[in-house]
Amino acid sequence: MTIGEAIRQLDAIKPNAVDRTTKVRWLEEVDFAVYRELVMTHEHGQSSIFNGYNPADESGADDKLLLAVKPYDRMYVQYLACQIDLQNQEYDLYQNDAALYNQSYNDYAKYYNRQVMPLQSGGLHARTWNGGKRKCICPALNL
Repeated sequence: MTIGEAIRQLDAIKPNAVDRTTKVRWLEEVDFAVYRELVMTHEHGQSSIFNGYNPADESGADDKLLLAVKPYDRMYVQYLACQIDLQNQEYDLYQNDAALYNQSYNDYAKYYNRQVMPLQSGGLHARTWNGGKRKCICPALNL
């Protein structure tokens, strides 16, 4: 999913007055969490770099890939929805959307943990899961 797709999906299901720059920053929050909590703690993560998104980049930001793959990319729209609910002080809706987001994020974390070997401590070398087969689990970072 791209930044533009996430924002369009959100706007279709939850009309809102939040500007695009704020939505891009919220998406960046999710991907910084994915990068810090998952990518950097697993094999190949130390060699990848995530610098966030430039919300002022009107030309190419909408086409940038977000880190999570389908079907786990639904978490982006859910996160945007819960942030809008919070901003609108709709706390019951916020709790529901936050629960959906947290479940989706946890599902992606479990998937990531099944697909990529966590970094080993004590000088052990990390090895690849799935007999060395590489799956695309983070398309924006080419992992």
